[in-house]
Amino acid sequence: MRILWQSFTASGSTYLRLLQDALRALAGDQVEVVVAGLERPHPYIHRLSEARCAYELVAANLDAARRGFDAVVVGHFQDGGVHELRAALDIPVVGLGETTLIHRIVHEARDNGMALVISSAEIDELLLLCDRFVVLFRGRVVATLSRAEATQARLTHLATEGPR
Repeated sequence: MRILWQSFTASGSTYLRLLQDALRALAGDQVEVVVAGLERPHPYIHRLSEARCAYELVAANLDAARRGFDAVVVGHFQDGGVHELRAALDIPVVGLGETTLIHRIVHEARDNGMALVISSAEIDELLLLCDRFVVLFRGRVVATLSRAEATQARLTHLATEGPR
């Protein structure tokens, strides 16, 4: 798998080299992480600068799938251009700002005693967020698992092959 990580930091900076080394170490040998910088149009981000960032992000990544990347991660809090990039590419696009925000909202709601229903095919993320799992197969509930019972392999098997 190849992942392209875009950050609004000058290309060739020490920060980008350190980030790439850290991400490669985390990802392991099966995943190639390429970190690329995008030049921020202006150090002060306002609406016009955010639009310019979005334009540059989309322009720089229109050919990511053709270049062999399996996903694009946007390491910019405001996620300018993430929605537009998703519309332009046939590979997953993840914005760190929205992911961080969603996780924070879910954790705050849980910590305040609220019950939440999260529906997703992203099992890794569900394992981070959920205490209980209801697994569907062909439109029917096939299992209800506690956090202690749930593993990626077990959830994947139940959701794709049913309770065999």
